[in-house]
Amino acid sequence: MMAEYKSDFYKPASREYARLTANNAQQAKELVKQHERLRTLWSNVAVALPSSDRDVSVLHVGDSFEVSVNVNLGQLSPDEVDVEVYYGAVGPQNTIGDSNVDRMGFAEKRDDHGNYMFRHKIACRASGRHGFTVRVTPRGEDWKRNMPGFITWADGSE
Repeated sequence: MMAEYKSDFYKPASREYARLTANNAQQAKELVKQHERLRTLWSNVAVALPSSDRDVSVLHVGDSFEVSVNVNLGQLSPDEVDVEVYYGAVGPQNTIGDSNVDRMGFAEKRDDHGNYMFRHKIACRASGRHGFTVRVTPRGEDWKRNMPGFITWADGSE
């Protein structure tokens, strides 16, 4: 058990510490600057309700549908965020059971006020009703591993 704990937690933490503190802690300093930028600008991020190019209430294995969403990033740029579609088959309680997450592709700049369109095509792995929503998070694994992150969902929740 101790060997497993060492390999699963202590060694990865030690590698991460070495990475962040190398070169006079350059990576850590960059993360602090990026965190300040995100903290200042994240409240302007808004995700519209996503839409699909077909009815997703009855799909068959192998069918596909495309999800589109308008996202307002304020002063952030599309390369600073990950726009992800969260989807799966919907159960009797109208909740997504076996969920999946895919990164959506940048489709187009809508205007000069921070509005962008993102799209993603989804292949159905199960038949039946499907549901989906969209979320925006800062781009980069550092936000998922090392620091409290930011997240905005299509329904406006954080």
